[in-house]
Order: sequence, then structure tokens, then C-alpha cells
Amino acid sequence: MEKQDKIYKTYKKNIKPFKFDKSVTDVFDDMAERSILGYQEILKLSASLAELFIQKDTSFYDLGAATGNTVKAIAPKIKEKNVNICLLDPSRDMINKCMQHFQQKRFSNFQFTFICETIENTFIKDASFVTMNFTLQFISPQERDNILSKIHAGMKNGGMLFLSEKIFFNNPLLQKTFTELHHDFKLNQGYSQLEINQKRLALEKTLIPDTLSKLKHRLEAAGFSSVSTVYQNLNFASLVAIK
Repeated sequence: MEKQDKIYKTYKKNIKPFKFDKSVTDVFDDMAERSILGYQEILKLSASLAELFIQKDTSFYDLGAATGNTVKAIAPKIKEKNVNICLLDPSRDMINKCMQHFQQKRFSNFQFTFICETIENTFIKDASFVTMNFTLQFISPQERDNILSKIHAGMKNGGMLFLSEKIFFNNPLLQKTFTELHHDFKLNQGYSQLEINQKRLALEKTLIPDTLSKLKHRLEAAGFSSVSTVYQNLNFASLVAIK
């Protein structure tokens, strides 16, 4: 049974920048479900698209794999395609959790590669499908274009990048409204006002969102075509980009 996220339940005098350490890894699945609007819908959509776009005898990369939820959703859809499934995360705790998950018998016929390093230091090759769910937002804005270009360069023609991000709105009213509605969502998920406020302070130092138009521009500048928004729920969005 998954552990409940109680990281910010008690008052903290000094709020440290959010990081994906063991404490977050242990409760990540619960945290994602209760914090990301449409989380399960995004996983299901990525799986449906993977089934259509992953080519036989190629690679599928999940960049920022966390505990492996995206791969768990996609793997059953591609079991006949002889795909090398590469799970990348710079957090050793996350990669260890992934390795535990995919040692289960139901995954015994899949080929997995576990990579514990940053995207900047990773060589991407023969990828027909790449997922990057809520990962780019934690990378320095100055590095994002280079990373997307690197992903594009390592993909096969006709391959798809599935990118999900928390987004920012230039319109102050929309930004305020959607932030408040997201706040209400978290309250309804059982988080207290204290938890929400403390996590917000921690994330402000590490999560820097782009606008939707900026994300599209980045993808097009990296060389992708057919860039489109395929899902949005308030300030959470998923885009696809085809090489």
C-alpha cells in the first residue's frame, strides 16, 4: 500500500527547496495523485499514443521517470514490439524504486534500461517515443531549448515526444483564478492549508513554469513539427510533438 504524503504536514521554520529525495520518493505516487489535476488521464493518454507511435525494435525513453508510473501505463500496450524501455531519473532513490517495481513477474518479458543521471548527460538514441511528464519545469529555463533539441536529435523520424507540464498564464486574472482552483483541488484531496503553503514555498525555488505558447515555441525551435496541445486541466497541460 502506498504511503500518504505528510512531508509538509507539520510547521517547518525553514522551507528548503523541493527535491526528489527519499522522503519524496516514498510518497510520490500519493503526492502526484493528490496534486496534479488529471494525473491518471495523462497516463492513460500517453499509453494510448505510445501504442500508436512506438515502432518495433526501437527505444522508448521516459525522462524524469520518478517511480515509473508512465512506463507502467505504457508497457502493457507495447509488449509485442520488442522495445528497449529506458527509464531515466537523476534521483538514485527514484531509480531504485523503479527497479523494484519492474522486477515483478508481469514485467519479465520487457527489456528495461535504468539510467541514473541528468538529461543533459544522457545520450538518446533510436527513440520512437519519448515521455517527459512534469520534468522540464524543474530544469533551468536556460537549458530547456538545448535539452529539447537533444531529444529531437535522438529520435527516429515519425517519433513522438509526449510532454506534460504545469503552465503559467501571462493574463493575471487567469493565473490567479486557475491557481485558486488548483488550491481548492488540493484542499479537497485532504491537504491542509499549511501543507499547501509550505509546499508552494518549497516549489517556488525549483519549479519555474513556462506558458503554453512558450512550450510550443521551444518544441518548434527544437525542430519538431505537428506540435499540439492534447490535454489541459487548468494549469496542467500535455503536448505532443512529432519529428
